[in-house]
This record gives sequence, C-alpha cells and structure tokens, in this order.
Amino acid sequence: MDWQNIGNIAVGAVLTVVGWFVKGIKDEQKAHAAALNQFQLDVARNYVTHSDLSDIKQTLFRIETKLDAKADK
Repeated sequence: MDWQNIGNIAVGAVLTVVGWFVKGIKDEQKAHAAALNQFQLDVARNYVTHSDLSDIKQTLFRIETKLDAKADK
C-alpha cells in the first residue's frame, strides 16, 4: 500500500466517525425539539392564562372593595 491509500482510508475513517457523531447530535436535537413542543402544549393546556388571571384579579378587587366597605361601617 502506498501513502495515498493509507491517507484516503484514514480520512474516510475520520469522516465516518465525525458523521456518526453529527447524526447522533442531530437526532438528539430533534428529540429535544419534540419534547419542547409537548411541554409547550402541556403548559398552554394546564396553567392559568392571562385572561383568567385578569378575571381573578378583578374578582379579588371586588372582594377587597366589599371588605373595605364593611370595615368602614
């Protein structure tokens, strides 16, 4: 074997290993993206929205106003 063939084999082996690592990283990134999308759906489904929070705030303000009126008597 001459040096050219040895070099070609070495470069091929290195590129194969690098490609394998890149493919693994890309697959992990896709899995994390899918998990993030699922998490965003769960958050939107299970947690209080801004409008719900506004309604709660208005209700608490009405209760506070009533309590202040009772305390003034």
